[in-house]
Amino acid sequence: MSNWPIFFRDVLKVGNPESNVGICTLWTEQHMIYHGLNEDSYAVIGNMYYPDGINYIIRNVYANPNIRYIILCGQDISSAGEVFIKFMNNGTDENYVIKGTDFAIEKEI
Repeated sequence: MSNWPIFFRDVLKVGNPESNVGICTLWTEQHMIYHGLNEDSYAVIGNMYYPDGINYIIRNVYANPNIRYIILCGQDISSAGEVFIKFMNNGTDENYVIKGTDFAIEKEI
């Protein structure tokens, strides 16, 4: 998987792309999380500062079907983590708006 991740490759910490775990650290610096982890235990670690990042997480996960779990951790300064949890729990409506929020994911997703 030399072309993965397809978005933000230069700022993500790639571990083992065959792993089924992705880690989203929200506003917390990545190194505070990956410093104590074995690189084989995760596929990728990255930040998500704002809800728009959900679009890129989805695209990167689609591009790596090994990922089955996303660990969400760190400081949620902008409520992006809260929106992501609502997306996972509630899905979207017919207009691609994440239920329980006013944020819409991009249509092509």
